[in-house]
Amino acid sequence: MPDNRHTPAWTSFEEATKADWDAVMAYEEAYNAALPDRILAAIRSLDEEWTPYPVNRYQHSLQAATRAYEDGADEEIIVAALIHDVGDILSPYNHGELSAAMMKPYVSERTHWILKHHCVFQGYYYNHHLGGDRNARDKYRDSPYWEDRGGPRNLNR
Repeated sequence: MPDNRHTPAWTSFEEATKADWDAVMAYEEAYNAALPDRILAAIRSLDEEWTPYPVNRYQHSLQAATRAYEDGADEEIIVAALIHDVGDILSPYNHGELSAAMMKPYVSERTHWILKHHCVFQGYYYNHHLGGDRNARDKYRDSPYWEDRGGPRNLNR
């Protein structure tokens, strides 16, 4: 981040001057530019030492992105495959929605939809073992993205 710091003296937006807002915008620009590094750090934090899954969430994310790449997916889907579980860090019960919200400004409506709904689509493989409805995803049959099935095969464990 830039070291040309402006010491804030305001305690409310109403008191802030143009110089204050210029400093805020310079800070925000540098902070926002570092977003990819923060996302990569979040992905690395999925590298758990132990998990009951055959691979941990970090390995799974790398595998998903690799499979998307090998399937010939476009760059947007490859990135989505890489970050699709990063929402688990802060919001395990709706991590798909969190990952989708994080990526919404940068991806197409289709990719956003895939990220947002990948959890319900992957539930097809295990919901029935846990007393749930494995066909819960059927409520999305009318979506133009239904055929994507919540993303390429690589978004589902």
